[in-house]
Amino acid sequence: MSKHIRYNIQNFNKKDLQNTFKRIKRAGFSGVVIPAARPFISDLNGECEFFPVDELAYLAREQDLDLTLEFNIFESWYVWKHQNFSAPVKFNNSPYYPAQEKNYYPICPNNPLAEKRIERILSLLETVPESVALLISEMGFPFNWMENNLDIQNSHPPFCYCPFCLGEFSEYIDELVTEPQQVENNFRYWMDWRINVIYKYFVDIFSNLIDNPLIISIPPLSLIDLPFVTGQIPIAFLREDARIAPPLLHVSKNKNFRWVIDQLRHYELEMDENDLIPILELNSDKVDNLEFIEKRGYQDVIYDDWDKFLEL
Repeated sequence: MSKHIRYNIQNFNKKDLQNTFKRIKRAGFSGVVIPAARPFISDLNGECEFFPVDELAYLAREQDLDLTLEFNIFESWYVWKHQNFSAPVKFNNSPYYPAQEKNYYPICPNNPLAEKRIERILSLLETVPESVALLISEMGFPFNWMENNLDIQNSHPPFCYCPFCLGEFSEYIDELVTEPQQVENNFRYWMDWRINVIYKYFVDIFSNLIDNPLIISIPPLSLIDLPFVTGQIPIAFLREDARIAPPLLHVSKNKNFRWVIDQLRHYELEMDENDLIPILELNSDKVDNLEFIEKRGYQDVIYDDWDKFLEL
């Protein structure tokens, strides 16, 4: 089993990265997962949204570390700063406004800026070696799973009802839809349409890659709930040789490790263990947890994250 650890870069400093990658290698990890987008900064000062991914690939290869670049697809504080950006819309027709301290900036998949951002990401990936894996996160309709209690038995889940969504859905059913309430009368078609939107983006991404391993992160929900909440169908991703990475962050979600075990067993009923890359949170009972996971036969595991590892 290959063990990878996420490392959240604050600033791109070549010397600091070289030293950290050396420490990660000495700690026994075979790979590192790097979020490719810069963390929030109040003043852009001409900064690009993404770190120089080609240099990250070179520095990781220097230390014989496998590199996985993580890209949040429909979540970006950088896009929120765009002068033409419009926020997702809630069921009550009010725009979504993020709490800055929550660090979640959702983009509607139907917002034109979403498609332009994916085009930029695909262009950026042309500079990345084929050996670098890609972890695609937040590829679904807005759903802040970190702040959600994961109980989706709500009659109005956090869908997006912005003008872009209602306009595209209107074309899909060939009927004018201008209010969220109208969606309820066409709910089956609404769900099918959302699934088609997300799958089209998935196809756009994987069809532009040659040999880069592709991993799709899904919220830690049951597989039957995912299409309803996010528009994602993991089994469809697996058919195209992508792998699935559920972030099972039990400490952050105020759950015990039994929740992690139950989630994994649920996923294993639908997919092979080699299709799964669990993302696990490290805490004080890490030894027992690691022993359990290592016996499960997964090909790869991602731990979250390097700073937490250093605190243990």
